[in-house]
Amino acid sequence: MKIEIIGTDAILATEELLRIKGLEGSYETVNEVEREALILTTIASIVTIVAGAVAIYDWYQKNCKTDRIEKAIIILPDGRRLLLKNATVEQIKRFLGE
Repeated sequence: MKIEIIGTDAILATEELLRIKGLEGSYETVNEVEREALILTTIASIVTIVAGAVAIYDWYQKNCKTDRIEKAIIILPDGRRLLLKNATVEQIKRFLGE
């Protein structure tokens, strides 16, 4: 599973995501220039996810309220995507197969 995180503080938000107990992985950074501003995109590759949907939901809610990130998308190996913007804990659980 991958989580794509877009925003000016994407690196900090991604590092915080990977510090969640029960979630293990690494990330890479992709820089994009959009409308004369540098927008950072990180792709976190999650190897282990014991933390579950609630931890991901809580992480997203905390980071989107502080404007650290503009968008976060969970990407499953089969290509399915879930935008976290309006997703509920229940929707994330179903998407992750919990």
